[in-house]
Amino acid sequence: MNLILNDNYLEIKNITLIKEFNEERFLIEIDSIPYEIKGTELVLDDVSNGNTAVKIKGNINSISKTNISKKKEKSFIKRLLA
Repeated sequence: MNLILNDNYLEIKNITLIKEFNEERFLIEIDSIPYEIKGTELVLDDVSNGNTAVKIKGNINSISKTNISKKKEKSFIKRLLA
């Protein structure tokens, strides 16, 4: 994981997934490990390196590992019979 925290933004590298984001929360995976970033006035400012690096501007309160629930797909047979 590669995090760089500056005065007004957070730069993150090795992103494998951006699940969701809004002004108060980002759910992302870094090196396939899920993280939650909480704060206020959060904005996705820059995406680079083939969508694997981002800059998030705003007031960052916390960064923590979390569980991102992945929707389990039904088996092929169950989808056919549905």
